[in-house]
Amino acid sequence: HDAPQHPQATPEGVAANLQRLQQLIPAAADVLAAQQRAGQVNGWAGNRCTTRDRLPAVGAVSAADSPGLYACTGMGSRGLSYAALCGQHLAALLLGRQASPLPAHLHGAIDIQRLVG
Repeated sequence: HDAPQHPQATPEGVAANLQRLQQLIPAAADVLAAQQRAGQVNGWAGNRCTTRDRLPAVGAVSAADSPGLYACTGMGSRGLSYAALCGQHLAALLLGRQASPLPAHLHGAIDIQRLVG
């Protein structure tokens, strides 16, 4: 079964996502539902924030126009599992400490700079 070339957000899909969010984070679901009813939220479908190697991307983004910009992204379907650990790792990077919760051999594996070039 091939995925559609241009998946579209449907009212059913939006409702299902809001229902899932209501179970996970009720306060966020309430705010998002109100914004959706007011026409302030656009829907999207078929997008997943992931990387080519399916590992998160964490670290300093080297952009001349954005010095000091860091990112913690690319977690795909494992965002809830990876978010806290990657956030702690990012905090360690920002504070300039070696107290990352990740073993040293994983620092390079998730370094955002591996995606540059």
